[in-house]
Amino acid sequence: MHGLIFLNNYTKSIKMKAVIKFLLCIVSLTILVQSCRKDFDEEVVIKDPIPGPVINVTGNVFGKVVDSGNNPVSGAEVIFNSQSVSTDEFGVFVIEEILMNSAGTYIEVEKPGYFDGSRRIYPAHNS
Repeated sequence: MHGLIFLNNYTKSIKMKAVIKFLLCIVSLTILVQSCRKDFDEEVVIKDPIPGPVINVTGNVFGKVVDSGNNPVSGAEVIFNSQSVSTDEFGVFVIEEILMNSAGTYIEVEKPGYFDGSRRIYPAHNS
């Protein structure tokens, strides 16, 4: 009788070791897969994909750059096509006689210490 109990405990011990080895393999494999994936800390930039026909409009653009508290941001760089201008002490910028696409033109704003911002504007002819 004692031999059967010993044999029964021995088989349970072997099964338990097999389960532990299996779980360790799964955990190790999971860590290996997670460590091999590519980090996505890179900045993803989507530039100006404009659908539809291109209808160019020449005009002036003015605007005001404000922070999250609605306070004007002076000295911010406003980038529009290949041109850039800076905002004045009131956060205001003006770009005159610029060629724009009526299907939408992309404007970016940058200033150290702030998150970069961007908007698409839709100029209209004779407005």
